[in-house]
Amino acid sequence: MVFRVFLDANVLIPGRIRDVLLSLAEVRIFEPLWSEEVLIEVRRNLPDSMSEDDKDALFWHMENAFPEAKTAVPRGALGIYDGMINDKDRHVIAAALLAKAELLLTSDKNLRNEVREFPWLDAQDLPEFIAYSIDADIDRARDALVKMARNRWVDDESLSSEEIIFRLRKYFEKSGWSPESL
Repeated sequence: MVFRVFLDANVLIPGRIRDVLLSLAEVRIFEPLWSEEVLIEVRRNLPDSMSEDDKDALFWHMENAFPEAKTAVPRGALGIYDGMINDKDRHVIAAALLAKAELLLTSDKNLRNEVREFPWLDAQDLPEFIAYSIDADIDRARDALVKMARNRWVDDESLSSEEIIFRLRKYFEKSGWSPESL
C-alpha cells in the first residue's frame, strides 16, 4: 500500500527537489497531498524569474498528475488546534491530519518538532524521506529518477543511465543527502 505524504510548501518550492518528489510520487512510491494554501505559498515563493505562464503550467501539471492530492481545510478546523500549534504552522498540520496523511514532509525543524505532539502523524526532513522512498522500491525509484533527469536536468542524450545515476548521487551528496541505494 502506498503511504500518504503531506508536502509542506518548503519542499515544493525548490525546483529540483520538487522534480525528485513528484517523480517518485508519479510511480506511486508515495501519494502526495497538499492544500490550496500550500500551493498559494509555493506560488508566492517561486523565483521571480519564473513567468506567470510557467507558474500556471506548473500548477496545472501538478493538479492534473495528482488530482486527489488537494485537501480542503474548512475554516473551523483550524480552531481545534489553537494553543497546540503556532499560528504559522497550524494550517499545515490541520491539512495533513484532515488528509489522513501518515507523514508530513517539511524542511522546517520547528514544525517537525510540533508534529511530535500528534502520535498518529510522523514528520520527516528531505534526506531521510528521499532515502526511505528510494529504499522502498529501488528499481522503480531509479527508473523514475533517471527518466526525470533525462527530461528535466540533462541536455546530453548520450549519457547512460549509470552516468545519470552518478550525477544524481553527486547532486544528492551536495544537498546533504546520501541515498546509498541509488
